Amino acid sequence: MMKVMTIFPTSVGMFKLDREISEEEKRLVVDEEQNSVENVKNFIGRNSYILEVPELSNLKKFFENSLNEFFYTLHGGYDDSVSMYITQSWLNYTKPNQAHHIHAHKNSIISGVFYFNADINFDLINLYSKNFLQDDHININPKEVNAYNTECVSLLAETGRLYLFNSKIPHDVPSTKNNATRISLAFNSFVRGKIGDIGHRTELIL
Repeated sequence: MMKVMTIFPTSVGMFKLDREISEEEKRLVVDEEQNSVENVKNFIGRNSYILEVPELSNLKKFFENSLNEFFYTLHGGYDDSVSMYITQSWLNYTKPNQAHHIHAHKNSIISGVFYFNADINFDLINLYSKNFLQDDHININPKEVNAYNTECVSLLAETGRLYLFNSKIPHDVPSTKNNATRISLAFNSFVRGKIGDIGHRTELIL
């Protein structure tokens, strides 16, 4: 009788903002669209540190609290000397019939995406397995797709929802069928504090 053991799982954290997005936050995000520039398949805001804008300070606190909860849960907890913080942050604007190219986030540990405007009936984000982009990966078409053989998982995008995931995971956005502009805020993160072990010559103070 076979016993299947799952090792090295990949986790995604999902959080929901426990309030409505404020009019001030909405206005800032809509105004920033005027400063956006063309990306590969959609538009991206010019400000690479958008969460430093005072109007988004409350959202930044929500993101950082969620980030640290996710990090501590996955890694079994750390003492108070170690914490996660947000590095870069930016806005994405995907108009009807536009998409977002497949990519991953370098120089980051955990990445996040928050939706200012998304329709759960139309909008998705696709996350791909580590095998998806490997040239030497053997591709055998499964009879039935399951968690062990799938190369892509699609998650529903919804206004006020936040996803957190390992920054190495490739992801993209399919062409949106919604009639409104899909607006998301993405961010990267890194760790600060003392990690590693001095005795094993792995200590690093950040």
